[in-house]
Amino acid sequence: MSPGIFLTCVRDRKLHTSYLLVTSRMTGGLDSYETWITASGLSFCTDADLIRAVEGSDNPKEKCRALVRAGIGAPLNPDNRYSRAFIESVNDASPDVRKSAITAIGYTEWPPFQELLDAISQQDPDGSVRSLAKRMSVAFDEAEVGDE
Repeated sequence: MSPGIFLTCVRDRKLHTSYLLVTSRMTGGLDSYETWITASGLSFCTDADLIRAVEGSDNPKEKCRALVRAGIGAPLNPDNRYSRAFIESVNDASPDVRKSAITAIGYTEWPPFQELLDAISQQDPDGSVRSLAKRMSVAFDEAEVGDE
């Protein structure tokens, strides 16, 4: 697209949805992409929109979708707003919400989440949640997340 700006299309078959992601390490110069996306008839979500959707979800299915969207749309570097939403969600009563929070964490690939994944893989009361956390932790290791 332009130097330092990346356009990625992500299809999540499990959630039956797709996303167009514009990523940049620079904060400026993205306005023209927002205009292009909305002119194409697509919705444009800011960080605030993504976090608000997670925090404002009324049911587990809605929250699961919002978490995955937030994970996909999260910044390249750790951000406390997202971290807080994901950490709160891995403690949710619903195992599906906890698994979606782990999926969101996986999309971020933020090194600080490695310890959390390890803890969940050992302590979550649901076996499927523990298993997903373990697989995500292994994926972090294999991708050398956090290794310099």
